[in-house]
Amino acid sequence: MSQDNQEVVQDTTTHTVAATPADHNPLVDYVDLKFTFREDKMGDKRAPIEVKVPVPSIEGIAEIYNQGGKGTDALKSLVVNAIQDHIRGLLNEDATITSENFPFEKATWDSFVNTPESERKGRGIAKEVWEGFVADYVAQMPAVTGKKTEQVEYAAKLLFQKFQPVKTDKDVISLLKNYLSIYLNQTPNAEQFTECVKFLVEKADTLLAAEDKVLTDYL
Repeated sequence: MSQDNQEVVQDTTTHTVAATPADHNPLVDYVDLKFTFREDKMGDKRAPIEVKVPVPSIEGIAEIYNQGGKGTDALKSLVVNAIQDHIRGLLNEDATITSENFPFEKATWDSFVNTPESERKGRGIAKEVWEGFVADYVAQMPAVTGKKTEQVEYAAKLLFQKFQPVKTDKDVISLLKNYLSIYLNQTPNAEQFTECVKFLVEKADTLLAAEDKVLTDYL
C-alpha cells in the first residue's frame, strides 16, 4: 500500500448491538471501525472516519454457507486469501524458505487462527509503510537520542526485521522498545506510522514475557 493511498483500519471491536426482541437480527453483528489517513504530498491530512457497520454474525455466516452460490464462493475466497496472506507473512520473515523446504505445517488454517492478532496485523502492514517508517526513524532519531546516525540505522534495521536477529536478547529488545517510545512521543511524523510502532511494541512485549527456555522457539 503506497502512502498516496493510505486508508488503514486502526481499530476494530466487534460486538452485538443491544436490541429489543422485535428489532434484533441474529444474523447481524455491528463492528466499530476507525479509518485514519496519512498526509498526502501537499501536507494535507484527511480527518479520521469512525463508523459502525453491520457484518454477518456467526449465525449469519452459517446462513450464507447454507444458501450456497456466490455467498459461499466469497466465503471460501476469504479463507483462501487469509491463508495466502498468512503464508506471505511467513515468507517475508524467513528468506530461507523455498519450494523444497516449505513448512506446510505452518501454512494451515489452524496455524493462521492461532497466530496472535498483533502478528497478523503486523504482517498486513504494507512494505512501503514499513520503509517509510524506517526512513523517518533514521531521519528523526539522531537528534532526539544523541546517537550517531550509524547507530540509529542499525536500530532501524532490527526494527524493520521485527527483532528477528535479536529475538533472544531481552536487553536489546528492551532498549529498542524504549527507543520506540521516544520516537512516538518526541518526533513530528510518528503519528503516520502508529501501526508499525504498535505492532513492534506488542512484539517486544511478547518476546520480553517469554520464558528464556522457550524464547528461541518463538517465530
